[in-house]
Amino acid sequence: DVTRTWPIGGRFTPPQREVYEHVLRAHEKCLEMCVEGATLRDIHKVSVQMLAKSLRQLGIVNLSKHGVQQIIMQGLYKPYYPHSIGHWLGMDTHDVHTVSALKPLEAGCVLTVEPGLYLPRNVHEIPAQYRGIGIRLEDDVVVRSGVQPPEVI
Repeated sequence: DVTRTWPIGGRFTPPQREVYEHVLRAHEKCLEMCVEGATLRDIHKVSVQMLAKSLRQLGIVNLSKHGVQQIIMQGLYKPYYPHSIGHWLGMDTHDVHTVSALKPLEAGCVLTVEPGLYLPRNVHEIPAQYRGIGIRLEDDVVVRSGVQPPEVI
């Protein structure tokens, strides 16, 4: 269960690269958090915080009207990041409903980490250079014991 965004022409345009870099930073931070004791809910909260900040920095959610906390509390990020950071992987590809997002991660747990920003081309509040860009980075991750970093598989 892996997703990657690749530029059609082999290279990102500058606006595509800018959005990609924002999603990549969230992805890397969330991967670091896949350690024993963390929860999917903890990781999701960080992804929302980072991507809400990105939406503000990119001017997609009005800078002057909304701070990052307002963007989160009012759910203004949801049209552009409409899913959770990830889900459990196990006997079924999507063991979403069988394990709580509040269950602490343990060594050997496998989950996905998949932040994304999706900027529809028909939403005129989005600055023109970002319309039609969608970036998603998804990896499958194994939580390892102790201080070992998570393993991307």
